[in-house]
Amino acid sequence: MPDPSIRPERIRRIRSGSVRRGPVVYWMSRDQRTDDNWALLYAQQKALSAHHPLRVVFCLVPEFMHAGMRAYAFMLDGLKQVSMRLKEKAIPFALLVGSPQKTLPDFLKRISASLLVADFDPLKTKIRWLESTARRIDIPFDQVDAHNIVPCWTVSPKLEWAAYTFRPKMRRLLPAFLDVFPKLKKHPFTRPNGWGKIDWPAAESSVKPRKPSGRLGDYLSGEKSARLTLDRFMRDKLPRYLEDRNNPAVDGLSGLSPYVHFGQISAQRIALELRSRAEPDANADAFLEQLMVRRELSDNYCFYNGAYDSLDGFPKWAKATLHAQFLDRRPALYSLRALEGGRNPRCSLERRAGRNGRNR
Repeated sequence: MPDPSIRPERIRRIRSGSVRRGPVVYWMSRDQRTDDNWALLYAQQKALSAHHPLRVVFCLVPEFMHAGMRAYAFMLDGLKQVSMRLKEKAIPFALLVGSPQKTLPDFLKRISASLLVADFDPLKTKIRWLESTARRIDIPFDQVDAHNIVPCWTVSPKLEWAAYTFRPKMRRLLPAFLDVFPKLKKHPFTRPNGWGKIDWPAAESSVKPRKPSGRLGDYLSGEKSARLTLDRFMRDKLPRYLEDRNNPAVDGLSGLSPYVHFGQISAQRIALELRSRAEPDANADAFLEQLMVRRELSDNYCFYNGAYDSLDGFPKWAKATLHAQFLDRRPALYSLRALEGGRNPRCSLERRAGRNGRNR
């Protein structure tokens, strides 16, 4: 049975399998942190109850959607810090280069793993990885939603129409799920041969989108940087969040998006800190609405709508509106390059025409 501190609703069984002795493996993917990680805590609880070693593994794919090198660099820097923090807890970390369905089953077989635990992710690519991996292994496989405050499959069993239908369901369940995290323990069952050296430069060179390089703006990666960013937001920006968040002339946003996206800080930890340290007011309520309702609604949309990334995923009224306006003439057509660069091709054409006219 799961630890009483880990609600069973957060966990679902992907596949059953042969019961054996061996390490419990946490397949880290979406939630790249050691603190406040329900999936890691659950994996450790299962390992402790069976007196088994615990391993954490991350599968680095050379390409993922449209991720550039700056995003990869941010992620890899965070993973380096994860590996060091896990070492302090006597938990080995492994970095596998290649797709999970190819690298992970061999790794599990090589170390004679007894249980696989994975993060939750609603994206189709991640679901294909999970399903393909499940078909290639013969051990029990559990999934834990450590990204959402209320597990995606618990807050609603269906695709929600909008925030106004999702919000009351979320608020009704929050008191039960907005609970305090237990601490990750130093793991007492560690095999001497469980530690391997990670070649981080080789891992970085395996990534295909190698340009542009450099940091992700002014953001420093990792759990510590995420917590410092949260502290600065609460101290300096939260009191004016409603007024400044949509003002392009003011840096009024939290700056937490990359840390939440890469799972370097838990959304539940952010909500707990705001509720304990900030006075309830319209600014805190507005930010929590974005964090708990709007963000988790997007997971609901992707999880229950298999066509979330195409026009087929639009509701009927949206398709009808687009169809009715399909032949409308547009004053300008922008290329993807122009949109990305914020350039107006009409203005550049007019300037060029003006120069040509003066030259004549």
